[in-house]
Amino acid sequence: MWLKKCRIAGVALACFVATIHSGCASNKSIAASWIGDHIDDVTAAWGAPDARIARESGGYTYTYNQHAGDLGGREWVCKWTFVTNKDNRVTQVNHPSDFRC
Repeated sequence: MWLKKCRIAGVALACFVATIHSGCASNKSIAASWIGDHIDDVTAAWGAPDARIARESGGYTYTYNQHAGDLGGREWVCKWTFVTNKDNRVTQVNHPSDFRC
């Protein structure tokens, strides 16, 4: 009986880990797809950012807070940031690695 429980727990753990990794890979590919694009393309797809901060280099950092829902009575907010150069091209995207996002 204990062996059966261990197998079930192992399968559940494997599924959990696979879910986490697939979410991270998905966010990574989404982030990479915006590199080189004009920030106008980002705002057309994502809407107005929650914040915009000027950078000394002449570009900006745009922040989007994506509400991922409630889990255990706690609201999860996933923060995405897009960094642009002086030509308003996306040079960096920071994304949540959390599986809930």
